[in-house]
Amino acid sequence: MAASSYQGINAHTGIIVLGNAGSGKSFLCNLIIGSELFKSAISVDAVTINTEYHSVKQDAKEIRIYNIPGLVEADQERIEKNKEEILKAFQDSPSAVVLFVWSNINGRVQTNDAIAFDALSQAIEFPHGSLMFVVNDIPVRREADYEAKFVVRIKDMLKEMPVTLKDIFFIDHMEPEETDKIKQTRSKLIAFIEAHE
Repeated sequence: MAASSYQGINAHTGIIVLGNAGSGKSFLCNLIIGSELFKSAISVDAVTINTEYHSVKQDAKEIRIYNIPGLVEADQERIEKNKEEILKAFQDSPSAVVLFVWSNINGRVQTNDAIAFDALSQAIEFPHGSLMFVVNDIPVRREADYEAKFVVRIKDMLKEMPVTLKDIFFIDHMEPEETDKIKQTRSKLIAFIEAHE
């Protein structure tokens, strides 16, 4: 990890990554850390079924990155278990920043993400200013105003939640061999997190 990483993040901070199964939470956790510590795979079932975290130490700082199971599942018992896992992470790191991951199919907002976020925001009071959205794996070829349209769409879906473009980080589709692009995206993401911490 580069010495300049995480300079603005307080000691013992948590970064809690939330979203539905298949949204790319594990990929995002690995991107933040800068190495493959969380299992990330294409699968017909959820890859993450229990809360996982890894601590990253930088100077006197300990940053815990939490990978939480997806909320919306076909099995109600699994949904209840996942809610418990989310609450445990917040108990462990009450001042954590939260990254909610929006998935997309060919750039389209997924309704299940709005349903999951609504359920989360009813169950958990997110600390003011600590909630960020990440739109993962968006097509590289897209309209010039895609980001602005995405914000308008989720504002419509989350009626009570004030959302602006500065609260959302967009991640282009990347192939594993695009190491320079991955490093640049990681640096920008860390700066985005630090600005909200």
